[in-house]
Amino acid sequence: MATPRPRVWSDMSSNEKREHYLEWRAPLRGAAISSVAWVSDPTGPTFSAAAVVNGTRTNIDITAPAVSGDVTYKIRCKVVDATGRIHETEPPVELRVRPGGNF
Repeated sequence: MATPRPRVWSDMSSNEKREHYLEWRAPLRGAAISSVAWVSDPTGPTFSAAAVVNGTRTNIDITAPAVSGDVTYKIRCKVVDATGRIHETEPPVELRVRPGGNF
């Protein structure tokens, strides 16, 4: 199954908030996104302002948690397209959070 890029997002500092996105055009094969869900492993980052742009792009604001040492999170996005097919980031997108920051 084709999945969106990138595989790694740039590092964030504790408490930083930043918009991220994934482009699903290739895996959707012409269908539009009808629903989207975001999760992380381990839990910690906060997801807000989820949006679908032009039917093929998922946008999300991620707020990094306060951490005392570097933590790498595996972020997954699951979308369901208008035909009922499920698409998921596989492998998950990696996001490293470093201590410091007060955004």
